[in-house]
Amino acid sequence: MSTPFLSNVVVNCVNSDFNSFCVDTKDAYMSARVADSEHIYFCYLPLFSLYCIDSYGVDHCQYCYECIDCWSCYESFFSQLCRNCTNVQLCYCCTGCKNCVGCVNLRNASNCFFNEQLSPDEYGKRLAELRLSTIGGLERAKERFDDLRRRHPVRAVFMLQSENALGDYISNSRDVSRSFDVDQSESVSYSWGVEYSRDIGDADFIYYGERCYENISNSRSTDIYFSFAAFQGTHDVFYCLLPFNGTRDCFGCAGLKHAEYCILNKQYSKEEYERLAPKIITHMRSTGEWGEFFPMELSPFAYNETVAHEYFPLREEEAAARGWKWKDQYDEMQKVTKVIPASQLPDSLDDIPDDILNWAIECAATKRPFKIIKQELDFYRRMGLPVPHFHPDERFRRRTALRNPRKLWKRNCANCQKPIATSYSPERPERVYCEECYLKEVY
Repeated sequence: MSTPFLSNVVVNCVNSDFNSFCVDTKDAYMSARVADSEHIYFCYLPLFSLYCIDSYGVDHCQYCYECIDCWSCYESFFSQLCRNCTNVQLCYCCTGCKNCVGCVNLRNASNCFFNEQLSPDEYGKRLAELRLSTIGGLERAKERFDDLRRRHPVRAVFMLQSENALGDYISNSRDVSRSFDVDQSESVSYSWGVEYSRDIGDADFIYYGERCYENISNSRSTDIYFSFAAFQGTHDVFYCLLPFNGTRDCFGCAGLKHAEYCILNKQYSKEEYERLAPKIITHMRSTGEWGEFFPMELSPFAYNETVAHEYFPLREEEAAARGWKWKDQYDEMQKVTKVIPASQLPDSLDDIPDDILNWAIECAATKRPFKIIKQELDFYRRMGLPVPHFHPDERFRRRTALRNPRKLWKRNCANCQKPIATSYSPERPERVYCEECYLKEVY
């Protein structure tokens, strides 16, 4: 651990310092896994998107808020698994829809109000009556929407235009085996978070990668093995940490840029490297180290600081029993003019003063203090959205909870009784349909 590391992986970005794994992006804040996007705030995995806040997995979206797994949507809020939609709010699994609120499983619809077809004038009147710019109006609409969702079937897994694929949240891909969150990729197995890549195995967070195995967080790199965070044209590296900018043919190195033929950060000639690397591999095979990613003991993070804890949560004593670190979290109160519980905020957006930017708000769920930034407030006012009452971490936790786990179970289709593999566990109450029955239902 003698090599200094970057505090954050932010590559080729402008005004985007407070992010993690952010590439080719401008004006991002407190977001993670951002690529080719602009004006992104409190988001996770926005790709090719513009002006999105508090969203998870948005691709080619603009002016979206609290959206989860949405593609090519515009001015859409509180929606999930929607594609090619404009001006939709509180919608689930809708495609090609416009001017809809509270709708489920609709295709190419417009002016629909909780799945009821209305005229444009009547739709506008009903939408105004919801008062979605107030916390009270929004909560009442969410309750009505949740009730409607429970009465509609769900598809066993989300699979879009994909061939020979097993997993969930897979789109525009082929030959995918037991993987999750895969888009525009080919030949992917036992991986998740893979976009625009091919020939990927046992890997996480791969963006424009090729021939990657047992590695995490690669962007625009190829032939990466048992390594972490290879970026910008890096290739043919083994057991390396943060190799950047075209680093190639390196073994066991950390934090190198524009390097080649290095072992443990020491420079060798091409001939020396090609002689020594096979010897190291032979030794690692004899000790059982070869073919496995770095052990957990080398992680600089506590278990409850990692993404693993989001999908495989453990209690502190459970992590300690495995020998893993744990970190108690606390917040330092910053200098503010006022501290206010979220419950005491004005209900209507119209009554929120400019001075809220100087306040600390106590989260309604966790009591953790948080602030509203100017870009947020401008967005809420432009879109007619209420100021959030929850800490950004709590908002993220709630979005994550709305997604199915990265696990498959065997069930029978609730309609035709055909055996299916699904991310809905058998004890869950949803009516889970196979793909064929689901498509018959919605088209």
